[in-house]
Amino acid sequence: MVTDVIRWQQRTHVKVSTGTLAHEAFTDDDLHTFKARKVPGRVVAAIAGTDDFEAVRQTFEAAPPAERERILRVARTVGRPTWREMGFIDREGRGQTEAGREAERLLAEAIVAALVAENAGRE
Repeated sequence: MVTDVIRWQQRTHVKVSTGTLAHEAFTDDDLHTFKARKVPGRVVAAIAGTDDFEAVRQTFEAAPPAERERILRVARTVGRPTWREMGFIDREGRGQTEAGREAERLLAEAIVAALVAENAGRE
């Protein structure tokens, strides 16, 4: 469930990259704007109090400690592979620019941090 929330937020806030032109890809300029607008923090603020996030938190909290660690390790790496990793520019949007992947990583880290903070606050 944690990875589903992360993917949903990544798809919502990081432009799909399908080509090399600025309007076709998440660019370095997009990343600069993404950071300047503090999108990861805003996303966490928007989802942290929702029923969906609470359900994810409760499921996470109920998992054994080893499983929680595995969930966090996987969740921090959620994101599309870069075009460099794929070895080609994917016109179908299955891959991402380096800037887009960085934005996806920032979102994943922020959501994981919020989940950990929520869980720590309840222990």
